[in-house]
Amino acid sequence: MTIDGRIMSTDRVARRGAEDLAVGALVVAAFVTGLFAGVHPTGTPVVDQLYGGAFGALVTLAASRARRETWLVLAVAAAALSRSWDVVPGFVGLCIAVFAALDRSPRRWPGVLGAAIGSQVILHWRPLGFHGLTALLAGVAVTPVVVSAFLQLPAGRRSLVRRAASALVGLAVLLCVPVVVAGILVEGKVSAGEQAAQDALRAVSEGSGGAAGRDLTTATRDLAGAADDIDAWWTAGAGLVPVASQQRRALAEVSVAARDLARVGAGQVRELDYERLGYHDGRVDLANVTAMEAPATTVDAAIRSTQRRVQAATSPWLVSPIGARIAKLQSELSRARSSTDLAMQAIKVLPDMLGANGTRHYFVAFMTPSEARGLDGFIGAYGELTADGGALSLTDSGSIYNLFDWGVPPQQRVLTGPSDFLAEWGQYEPAQYFQNATFSPDFPTVGDVISQLYRQSDGPPVDGVLALDPYAAAALLKITGPVHIPGLPTVTAGNAARLLLLDQYTIYGANPSAESTTRHDFLQDVLHASFSNLVHGSLPGPKKLADDLHGPVEAGRILFWSPRASVEALSSRIGLAGSFPKAGSGDLLSVTVQNGSANKIDALLHQSVDDQVSFDPANGATHDRITVQLRNDAPASGLPPYVIGEPDQTIPSGTNRAIVTVYSPLYLEGASVNGSPMTWSAGRELGVFAYRATVLVPPKSTSTLVLQLAGSLAARESLPVHVRIQPAANPGPVSVTIDPVPGWRVVGPSTITSGGSVVEDTVFRFR
Repeated sequence: MTIDGRIMSTDRVARRGAEDLAVGALVVAAFVTGLFAGVHPTGTPVVDQLYGGAFGALVTLAASRARRETWLVLAVAAAALSRSWDVVPGFVGLCIAVFAALDRSPRRWPGVLGAAIGSQVILHWRPLGFHGLTALLAGVAVTPVVVSAFLQLPAGRRSLVRRAASALVGLAVLLCVPVVVAGILVEGKVSAGEQAAQDALRAVSEGSGGAAGRDLTTATRDLAGAADDIDAWWTAGAGLVPVASQQRRALAEVSVAARDLARVGAGQVRELDYERLGYHDGRVDLANVTAMEAPATTVDAAIRSTQRRVQAATSPWLVSPIGARIAKLQSELSRARSSTDLAMQAIKVLPDMLGANGTRHYFVAFMTPSEARGLDGFIGAYGELTADGGALSLTDSGSIYNLFDWGVPPQQRVLTGPSDFLAEWGQYEPAQYFQNATFSPDFPTVGDVISQLYRQSDGPPVDGVLALDPYAAAALLKITGPVHIPGLPTVTAGNAARLLLLDQYTIYGANPSAESTTRHDFLQDVLHASFSNLVHGSLPGPKKLADDLHGPVEAGRILFWSPRASVEALSSRIGLAGSFPKAGSGDLLSVTVQNGSANKIDALLHQSVDDQVSFDPANGATHDRITVQLRNDAPASGLPPYVIGEPDQTIPSGTNRAIVTVYSPLYLEGASVNGSPMTWSAGRELGVFAYRATVLVPPKSTSTLVLQLAGSLAARESLPVHVRIQPAANPGPVSVTIDPVPGWRVVGPSTITSGGSVVEDTVFRFR
């Protein structure tokens, strides 16, 4: 037989034919297998399958022409970057490639087999490093095989390959032109529609249904036109081109999703006006509340659907302008969804809370941190709010000492729990002294204790407990206006905090015999007058009310607890629950000061806390060095005994007897006060250790406490840290600094600093 002027034997022809047949079978097998590799170069299912098959077939075909050493390059790269089960075929392909490269016989199909296996391993590579790195490395791995095969072709065929490649590139550009033109033409519509949609979503978040409805009507019109243009048939060709396909799909899907959301919202959101939930003339219209459930459900479902569609349209291949636009829309969607979720939760819970299904009773505890307790301060006055059919009334109020005279005698009152509260604070007889119910820094615990004691004081079973302090009272007075009490100072938002924290205890000092009665009358009169204004007047809408009360709520100075799970869940959602944080597998710190002298000296106490944490991410070893500074500004004389003295006069006047508790999951190794060793008791409370000691801080002086703690937390490259900050009369700085062991460093800020929130949660990350 004659080929290229040479004579080939029949055997050689047969061997050549058999090898061509084997190579052809491997190319077909690589194509079929590549169809199911799961690659996503365009994000279009069928097209992506064809790309995977074409990649496997092209690499396999090129290997049949390429030089043998290029097989090794491909096989080594494929095996080196394989993971999990891919290691096995990667190693097999590498062994075959080594054997084929060393084999000097004319047969080439073993090397082609190794390349075919390598191509499939590459198609199954897992993401590595930055997005696109895997694709880049795949290109590098197959380039030697493809270039070598190209160079082995005759000149005529190389020219044909060049023309084919140029034609494919030109076709890709041609297919992209329509979507680029469409993007330019609809840019104005898209921008206007998205801006209107984002304005509407913000309006939904803020509860302004009317404004949201107008914006959504505009958004529907603009986005409908944009969606039709971008999703037109003449732009579909871009779906065949890698990277360009993702841009077109993202623009089209986001425009369509936003249009559909706008259509749904425009018809419903006007009914979702949170201002209708307002409190007017002593009443909430429960019918308005109930009527919002249907539109809130519809809008919430539409937002959820849009979130899913927008998320599905996102891709790491998106260019920055498109990616940034989608990210902004996602942020607004998340904010609006959070708002509608909260609205739906409130709509379901509020009617029952406000007495739609029977009268509800709420205990109001007025605390003052001038006599500190673990939660905030001792309870000086109380009230009982009654809700019936949406109307609120203050049915009872007075000094906390009034409750001693009603119901079961104080000496016979019994607390049945919580168990750790009784174990840690039972020695102070909280069952007998209602004002001391706030020993625990966990408000659900305090609420439980109050509900038990109030029931034994002839009060009705409570459906909730509301607690507030002078700083919260000042915020409320901004809403209700000043309190005018004949013969007493006018209480305003500007002077309420100081007047209730300290001045009330000093302005009556000239007449000690009448001081206690007058002071108690003042407290109960302020509570009664302010809440009377509150329940009989009107309140701003939910948005403004939340803004006005944001500061004291965040600082833990307004708290609400309910034994009803649904109500408590809502309370937690809006930041009123006051739950002590759970350490979990991370670190936790809380330092509380309790007054040990039954006086009001804590109005003159300043405290600061600094925690230096050493952490080893490799094994979880943790060491905390906690420094607590207590500065007592009280003088030794010049203020009434009720402020700076104590009943048994066992310590000099002006001395602050502070019961300090440090909460931590770590073990106490040592402690000192002003450089001298000191002993602390150890107990368990709220899931962590509670270390406690009594410290005497002389007048006009500072005491420094240092505690060394150590233990083992979960070994990992991140550390959650929870800090609970006591709402004190004079809030001081609290900071936690993480210093990892040598060899590790913190990614980002290494310090938590108190910023007004009662709980600061941070996750430190290490590398």
